[in-house]
Amino acid sequence: MNKLYKINFGNLFTDAFVTDESNRLLFASIIGRNADIQSFIATIQLKKMENLTIREEDPDDPRCEIVGRWHDFRSQSEHLEKVITKVTTRDFGVLEHLFLFDKKLNHLDYGTKSTWMVGQSQDELDQYMWSNIKTLSDIPLLDSWQDTIVDMLNETITYPKNMVGNICLCHLRLPDTFDQDVSDRVKSGQLTV
Repeated sequence: MNKLYKINFGNLFTDAFVTDESNRLLFASIIGRNADIQSFIATIQLKKMENLTIREEDPDDPRCEIVGRWHDFRSQSEHLEKVITKVTTRDFGVLEHLFLFDKKLNHLDYGTKSTWMVGQSQDELDQYMWSNIKTLSDIPLLDSWQDTIVDMLNETITYPKNMVGNICLCHLRLPDTFDQDVSDRVKSGQLTV
């Protein structure tokens, strides 16, 4: 099981929590009892969630190190989607696992030619990368071009700085000049047909 971090709300824990540069929640994986999970969801939906602190749990140190602090989720409730599953544990009985995420993580934006990708490792993100590039591209791309094109796009891939836990998340945006850049590389021989 992944390392758990204590949230300062009820008896809840998180193993993955990500916000963007403006402190908007992008993704949270939260575990706890049904009543605590439902209370947490209601607080967000009623726009009463103001501050959230995440601490690294250490039974030998009552002070526990703060690993994240986020403020003012009140304006965000309409942008969030949730998925809840039940987890049966041997020691704690039935717990709920809440996945809370921004709706923009759930689709490709063809207008801006951008998408978010979520995984548990950089290797997992890399697997999604090429598939999403080919889907967003207006021109056909050969699989033999993958390394060159991914390298070309490295500058347009951004990673949130506020991440806690075992998660990798990135935002990919194809530049407006993408089609021309690929065409130029084909003409120069960097990409062979």
